[in-house]
Amino acid sequence: MSMKESVNDRFVCPNDRQLELRSKINSGWSFRTNHLPSNYLFNKISQSVNNKSLTDEEIEEIEKVLKRAQRIEIVEEERIRKLIDHFDNIKKCATGNGSSQCVLCRDQYHLLNRSFNKCFHCHKSVCNKCSIKIDFNDKLLSLCKICSEYRQLWKKSGAWFYGILPRRSTIKSSSSLPSSEYIRKNNRQSISDQTSSDDDDQRISDRFNKEYSSKNILFK
Repeated sequence: MSMKESVNDRFVCPNDRQLELRSKINSGWSFRTNHLPSNYLFNKISQSVNNKSLTDEEIEEIEKVLKRAQRIEIVEEERIRKLIDHFDNIKKCATGNGSSQCVLCRDQYHLLNRSFNKCFHCHKSVCNKCSIKIDFNDKLLSLCKICSEYRQLWKKSGAWFYGILPRRSTIKSSSSLPSSEYIRKNNRQSISDQTSSDDDDQRISDRFNKEYSSKNILFK
């Protein structure tokens, strides 16, 4: 498996708000949240209360915050999924050969037809109605709609941040969050056995570090 495939199977680019939240809980922008157990975030919170039991009101507030984060994550994943679907649909509608025909609408190209251009990115023939004009270094360039949407997907999905595009298979439709009863149960366990929890977290961290180091996954 190549490095790009390994990264692609694990990551969905976080939005700006998620990056900010991760920085506040010392997780870092490259933190692999989809490989963590569902109670990891709660364990981090429970350790920060210095062995003080959480009240019912505090547990409810934690649950509200987690649910709000889940809603934001689902909305963001749906937005990225729509971008990918839109790009895939444009590619499926491209029926021309890109040489004697417009790559998108199959209009015939001939020497007297001045309404054709060469896409700056893929170098295929494209008619004026299927091309997009962009300014680049004070030059007016033509892009076919496929390449134009490809650029937009890189920009709007945040793929430029990691240097790799997300795939539909990496986007989860929903994520599980701990319930109030789960939080109460784990709160009692974390108070009664804080040392054991610390050891478990260290083992989890060591296992993740060993796995990622062996696969030489590098993030830019």
